[in-house]
Amino acid sequence: MIKKITNNITKYGYFETLKKIIFYPYNFYLYKKKRNFLNLKNAKDRFTEIYKTNYWNNEESVSGPGSTIEITENLRSKLPIVLKKYNINTILDAPCGDFNWMKLFLADNKLTKYIGGDIVPEIIKKNNQLYKNNAVTFVELDIIKESLPECDLMICRDCLIHFSYKDISNFLKNFCNSPIKYLLVTNFRFKNNSHSSNRDIITGDHRVIDLMAKPFNFPSPLFSIKEKDEQNLGSVHMELFDKSQLSSIKN
Repeated sequence: MIKKITNNITKYGYFETLKKIIFYPYNFYLYKKKRNFLNLKNAKDRFTEIYKTNYWNNEESVSGPGSTIEITENLRSKLPIVLKKYNINTILDAPCGDFNWMKLFLADNKLTKYIGGDIVPEIIKKNNQLYKNNAVTFVELDIIKESLPECDLMICRDCLIHFSYKDISNFLKNFCNSPIKYLLVTNFRFKNNSHSSNRDIITGDHRVIDLMAKPFNFPSPLFSIKEKDEQNLGSVHMELFDKSQLSSIKN
């Protein structure tokens, strides 16, 4: 605790640190109240509530700060390399969220087919109204249990960090039973082993996960795109896997 306070003083100064200490009980109460959505009965209801309340409180994207134009800059610049190298012409992007960064990517990189999938029906309705065309469409989709449409690549960005172990396992089984060959998925690479313990959560909550560590034990990716550094603990990457690599994983 003392070390944390000292670090805060160094980073924010005495006055701001004192304010944080004084208002901590009230802010903690608001935080707990805001997370009442976790008591809802299923994933669809929880993620819909996150959307309706703008839980992430981001001015640019209701999908949160990870979907901003700035954060996705390196991903947007490196993703064409993946498409060319692995002959990707069709993409399932699920969850697609509000399409904030992807609309810029598709403006510069034409695909034969793009399907944006999301469990929140309001997102799908709005995206279809704003962005649907001959090559781009949006569908309501629960990637944990519903059949995935045929595409060359599935992008699953900032999603498994919100799933319980059970739902991650069910999603992976679902993906491996799909006609999709490649998966591009968010992964966290820790700087050292002292911080590399994964933990289980209720679906709808969030934490960082290392897919290469237990209980997931993913193999080395075919391709990796670094997105950002995170809290001095490690870095966030989009990692590419062939379905044959994931089919052999016991989860």
